[in-house]
Amino acid sequence: MPRQPETGGAPIQLARVDAPLFTPNGERRNGFDNLVIMTGLSHPQLAKDTAHELSQLVDPSHTIPVVEPVTKFDEGGERRVVIEPNVRGRDVMIIQSLCLNKETETNVNDAWAEVLLMMDALIRASVGRIYVVIPYYGYGRQDRRSFSREPISAAAVAQHIEFGAGGRFGGITTVDLHAQQIQGSINSPWDDLYGEHVLVPAIASGVPRPMTIVSPDAGGGKRADRVARRLDATAASAYKTRDPKHPDKTVTSALMGDVEGTHAVIVDDVIAGGGSLADAAKIAIDHGAIDVYAAVTHAQMYGQADQKLTNSPIVRLFTTDTIPQRPHEKKTVLPVAHMLAQAIYCSLTGESIHETLLDN
Repeated sequence: MPRQPETGGAPIQLARVDAPLFTPNGERRNGFDNLVIMTGLSHPQLAKDTAHELSQLVDPSHTIPVVEPVTKFDEGGERRVVIEPNVRGRDVMIIQSLCLNKETETNVNDAWAEVLLMMDALIRASVGRIYVVIPYYGYGRQDRRSFSREPISAAAVAQHIEFGAGGRFGGITTVDLHAQQIQGSINSPWDDLYGEHVLVPAIASGVPRPMTIVSPDAGGGKRADRVARRLDATAASAYKTRDPKHPDKTVTSALMGDVEGTHAVIVDDVIAGGGSLADAAKIAIDHGAIDVYAAVTHAQMYGQADQKLTNSPIVRLFTTDTIPQRPHEKKTVLPVAHMLAQAIYCSLTGESIHETLLDN
């Protein structure tokens, strides 16, 4: 029998998009009265939470509709996406992380395909503008070629999304891209939000002083410096090498900076298998850190990552819900819905995202 989709968290009801497109004076409605949020199966609860937060920012009495397309599966694994409400002339904000969700049997490729199918359905339904919010940008670590005859997958994902939306594309919003240069792969607006806007308050209230902010590799040095400045702390960086025959495997071998007598906080954009994080924590302890915390925006946590976290010297892992999370005794999951809602609000009103997020 074909499998039927399920959603995590509270159920999302199919929205009635019944607000009139034109005012009584015959003027076309714009902005939030004309906005519909749409979600696929990778993380529907985040879309619902973001719509709620956005409604609170705009007008608590106004509910921004969330549409969940009817997704059907055949026995060959193909997906069929059907958008039931009338969305003609509306501006649609697709919110979809490109990630694994075991509850809905959705992987990163399914999530990407679903975004493309939703966009095609929306274009054929004569929508106004299409915006795509991708809290976790899957394939983001494949931002360069390590070998000849290898794709730059991070660019290919963005280019397909831009092309798929055609002339109706309003842009992309992401959270903590692995590499900022990915934004240059398309010629459309792209806002990348810093996860530290959510993580820094949790670090400030949950980690004792004195603290040292540690990057697990040289590439994350700028992130560690930014977080350290916001927390009035010092910064350090671990040094790791990557096996050219096994790009997912790294070895942390040294630490640049002083963590002795401080509480070390490792900051990073993503945890995959958890090996690099555990190695960096051990190096920090070996160099005299009192204890170790971690603050990571995207927690994929695949394979033995949960067990590695349990066995590591890390006291507490602060992460966000850009990816659906399993519970873990060392993990604190922070919501990003309010931050996403602020970014969407700014995108549609012309306000500065940077200034708005720093002020909140």
